[in-house]
Amino acid sequence: LSSMHVYGRPSGGRIPPWTEETPPRPLTTYASLKRQGEWALQTGEFPRHPRPGAAWVRVASVYGVGPGMDPEHVFAWWRTCLDERRSIILTGDGTHQWDFIHLQDFVEALTLVAEDPRAKGGYNLGGGPVRMVDALQTFLTVAAPDPPPLIQVLDPGDPLDDCALAPGRL
Repeated sequence: LSSMHVYGRPSGGRIPPWTEETPPRPLTTYASLKRQGEWALQTGEFPRHPRPGAAWVRVASVYGVGPGMDPEHVFAWWRTCLDERRSIILTGDGTHQWDFIHLQDFVEALTLVAEDPRAKGGYNLGGGPVRMVDALQTFLTVAAPDPPPLIQVLDPGDPLDDCALAPGRL
């Protein structure tokens, strides 16, 4: 498994239409390690998978209910804030974008790639970019329509300059 992070940081907080042909530009250690794994699979240098031309997937942010889901994932964090009657804090102005894919869609796509002997190279798995403020509004409509919690929008200051929530700032 790889990550959409191999493409680098989107300009102006907007996710461009990345395709499998978009050149990777990893900017973090995490993204660089993911890209190195892709390269090892592509060239056959991966010790456990010595054949060149293997397939891998670049995954967006997976959400949904299932064992092992990260409790600090954005939707799980919002749910915790609602349950504990705490404010939901977004970094930036809320117009930045994130790409999400539901757990069931992720599993189905991963299965298709794994079972197809013709699958080679990288495949992007995502649902398309969504503005964080729109995702939050949809979440609140479903999870807590009355009354919604206070949404405190902070100045940009996330060290990764992404749309991570700021649980340490609560």
